[in-house]
Amino acid sequence: AIATMEDREVESAGLYDLATQARGAVLRVIGSGETAFQRIAREMMGYYLLGFEPEAGDRDGGSHDIKVAVSRSKATVRARGLLSIPAAPPTPKELLAAALRSPLVDRGLPVRLAAYTLTDAAAGKVRVLMAARVGGSTRPLSVAFALADAAGKVAASRAYEGIAGGEGEWVEFTAEAVVDPAAYNLRLAAVDAGGRRGSVE
Repeated sequence: AIATMEDREVESAGLYDLATQARGAVLRVIGSGETAFQRIAREMMGYYLLGFEPEAGDRDGGSHDIKVAVSRSKATVRARGLLSIPAAPPTPKELLAAALRSPLVDRGLPVRLAAYTLTDAAAGKVRVLMAARVGGSTRPLSVAFALADAAGKVAASRAYEGIAGGEGEWVEFTAEAVVDPAAYNLRLAAVDAGGRRGSVE
């Protein structure tokens, strides 16, 4: 029995580590698992996502303790215990890469995007034309896009920096990519001079 318990701990250690990194929890199922699914449904009904802006003294490249507490009883708080903040603020390219990889859409900047396709029968390719508008930005602007297939493999991507745009409220942006005919997910992200991000799929 002792060996069996140790084996279970070894087998589940990776799962607990993954749940910790994702700020989740491991629910052991006994029987039908109805209780576990009910808890998941309740937790997905509503939540708050908390963020913060580091101060200059926090950017030392070291690990910092993070503690989040709420006054409401019976509330579950999931938060990282440690956070490492880079010594230097991220560059526009790093912010764009993070926005393109993120599963969430950034709302820091309003972004509108339209895409059109033209078939190149001679080459057996498809030309994807993109037209985007980014509003409320502090110039200059950096923009990047990525076209990924159903498996998540990136078929085309490119980043553009130093887009000044006109004097209007919106900055116009156009780009194109030539890819093989297939179904793709297009994601476009923008970062302004103040570090604010916006993205759209």
